[in-house]
Amino acid sequence: MKKILSIVCCFIICICSSAQSVSNIPGEVTEVRDKEVIIDYTGELIPNVGDPVSIGFEVDGDFVPYDVTWIVMEVSGGGVSALNMNFENPRQLLGYKAMIKSKNPRRPTYYDVIQPGWPGNIIGIVPMVGAQVDKLLFFKSEKGLPKVDQRKYTKYFSASETQYINWHLNLRRSPPGKRIDFKIIAKYFKSDGKEIAEYNKDSYFDADWSSSYHSSGWGSTNTGFWKIGKYYVQLYVNDQLIAQEPFFVY
Repeated sequence: MKKILSIVCCFIICICSSAQSVSNIPGEVTEVRDKEVIIDYTGELIPNVGDPVSIGFEVDGDFVPYDVTWIVMEVSGGGVSALNMNFENPRQLLGYKAMIKSKNPRRPTYYDVIQPGWPGNIIGIVPMVGAQVDKLLFFKSEKGLPKVDQRKYTKYFSASETQYINWHLNLRRSPPGKRIDFKIIAKYFKSDGKEIAEYNKDSYFDADWSSSYHSSGWGSTNTGFWKIGKYYVQLYVNDQLIAQEPFFVY
């Protein structure tokens, strides 16, 4: 009998300890970027990537949801990035109210106070090559890179369908008259600043070229490897940041 009671007590304690607290964190849509909205939230709690978000309006002090299918992609500096791949015209939501339903939100730490968030997209120059970065694009693939005419460029990727996420860098300049060899360092980051991959790619710009493209990628042969969230890729040449762009996994 004592053994049965101890098992029951242990079971109850385990259930209680595993229960998750859910908090409603209010906010407002302050910016729209393509399919992404930026929400400034209020209160002392910080939401998490993957939290569901409702966007709506306020009536007599109560929040009334209009669309409930958004997901937090990034948390930074008092705001969140939220994504909904199926919403037709996010621009109409500018100024709308938002409600983030957060499981186990946390309280801010010193790191959150000083963390400035990611800078804007960076498209720069490559001094060693004397070239201008034209664009940095993304595409998915299985292992190995598809031919250029078979690539579908996007910055939105389904977690259940994506294996490798690759970058495509375009450079342009007047023909240099000689081949220029250089090395690209690629870094992948989560939105919280954690670096998840870094590797080198040998490349070159040929003597008679006026433009060139350079591609590589990172991921897994298994789908489900990529988790929901906003990510950033940074490209360096000679320790100089030449390009930075985000992509999203939903």
